[in-house]
Amino acid sequence: MIFGNFTAPEGTDTEGRLAVAQDATFLGNYALGAPPPNSNPSGAQLPLDPTRDTLIVGGDIANIGGFGWTVNGNVVYQGTYTGLPFFNASGTTRQQSPIFLSEVNGNAVTSGGRSFDDLRAEVQAKSTTWGTYIERGVTVESRLTYTLTLQGNDPLLNVFNVSAEQWGGTDVVRTISAPAGSTVLVNISGTSINVSGGDLAVSGVDREHVLLNFYQATTITSTLSDIRASLLAPFASVTFNGGNVEGNAIIGGNLIQGGGAEFHNFRFQGNIPPQSSPPGPPTLPPTPPIPPIPPIPPTGGLSPLPGSGNSVTSKRALLGSAMGLGGTGSGANSISTTPNFPPSNLSPAQQPVVTRDISGLIRVFDSSTGNERFRFSPFGTGFTNGIQVTTGDVNGDGVTDIIAATGAGVVGEVRVFDSVTGGQIRSFQPFGSGYTRGVTVASADFNGDSFSDIVVGTGSGQSPIVKVFDGATDTQTSRFLAFGALNRSGIRVAAGDVNLDGTSDIVVSTASGRARLAGFSGTTLTESAPISLFKSFAFGPMTNTGGGWVTAGDINADGFADIAVGMGITPRVISFSGSRASRSRPAAHSNSVTSLLVHRR
Repeated sequence: MIFGNFTAPEGTDTEGRLAVAQDATFLGNYALGAPPPNSNPSGAQLPLDPTRDTLIVGGDIANIGGFGWTVNGNVVYQGTYTGLPFFNASGTTRQQSPIFLSEVNGNAVTSGGRSFDDLRAEVQAKSTTWGTYIERGVTVESRLTYTLTLQGNDPLLNVFNVSAEQWGGTDVVRTISAPAGSTVLVNISGTSINVSGGDLAVSGVDREHVLLNFYQATTITSTLSDIRASLLAPFASVTFNGGNVEGNAIIGGNLIQGGGAEFHNFRFQGNIPPQSSPPGPPTLPPTPPIPPIPPIPPTGGLSPLPGSGNSVTSKRALLGSAMGLGGTGSGANSISTTPNFPPSNLSPAQQPVVTRDISGLIRVFDSSTGNERFRFSPFGTGFTNGIQVTTGDVNGDGVTDIIAATGAGVVGEVRVFDSVTGGQIRSFQPFGSGYTRGVTVASADFNGDSFSDIVVGTGSGQSPIVKVFDGATDTQTSRFLAFGALNRSGIRVAAGDVNLDGTSDIVVSTASGRARLAGFSGTTLTESAPISLFKSFAFGPMTNTGGGWVTAGDINADGFADIAVGMGITPRVISFSGSRASRSRPAAHSNSVTSLLVHRR
């Protein structure tokens, strides 16, 4: 089904039925509902049936280039017909207005059916919804120079999420393996898809149970590639230069079927249920509430760390942030829980220390005394999916604001609260309304306009995407992959001037799997990949499979922002010297690395 215009520049065929919402132009011999003469059919052949409408065109037909190959069935058009007549092996050619499509047999009817506009809106909605599905049944997702391998083991539904860069390329052999009888949904992100050579092969599962969902694409070009699957591209215009599509095809824009490209009659028969209904992927359970963190003794204050030559506050806050922990003052039961902040005229040295717990509660502490000032729930008192939190002067009033992001299991959202008024000043969904893997967040002023910009990263199970949003304008200013395109570790983000060039940099760690660190220059943040501060490297014990919690700050008072990472599972914090990390990868035995165990409460 083509919702735009259809053009066939030369002789070729569609073995099944063809519906075109606008105009259809045939510049060469064409066969419909049957293979070309003297060719070997590939898909299921349509029987002779004079009651079947095989070609339905909502606009004009121009058949001006060939002698008119066979049409097995009726030809129906709403506009005008010019050129040579089709030869109808069965059926006739007729003009009809209006044209609706019967939900019973797909024929053109004058009433009681579906309009092209209705159908396009429906498939666009389905494609967008399916594009939000989380991966399911994935055992292998590997892209090398000339191969892409997708393997699934779910007996019902396997879902793969890949990017345009992973899917596209020249002479790439794409292989999909899944159990026989299962359905495979491949969501391919990106607005522009280009495939040249290379085929798509399937193993175990048959081609009639595989759907390629190009849910973001606006242009697709496929040259000499055989696609053994159905294709859904409801927002795209598509050009085929040779090759075959062995399945259904739904194109939202225009289609050029050139180079002898063929559509073979393999109908999609898979089952893609709603994600929230069986047998959909399991939902993430909410994190259960935990008891309040015990207050520190009434004597108050923060205890110095052993061997610390720096201020108590900076090092405690830095390493506590790396582990997701925070101190609390005495009398916690009487602390205010109102989301409206007390008026604040704090000097920079008195800016609050902010932390969170896994129940979705933010707690704010006085940085000079360690006493808790107040606490609140940025996403409501019933929210239990966990949060991430950071601070930054987003509104440029000279006072640090509080930035909160949702954990996994709900739509990813970021909210910003004014520390002077307590009011919410911003809310946005950085990865779209269908994303539910959790958001990690950091903040820094990258462009020197005195407004703190917001850095977000994807959670575990998702490609490691970093985005930066301008604090003054809310616009996205940078997007890049922190690690490889097929990496599904997710990331945690931090910001600090690691290379001491006067601009904050971005530091990321993996959110799951082996802990890995990467850093990117803040002066090169654009829509393309920024310059790396150092080569990405893995560190910490092999037994740690929970990634790391990363933060940045000047631990040793040399002016460079140092990097501290708390292990995701192992109770250990490892810190790296910023001055050495920005020059080369710090070695595990170097004195640029400090490691200390942290007691877990």
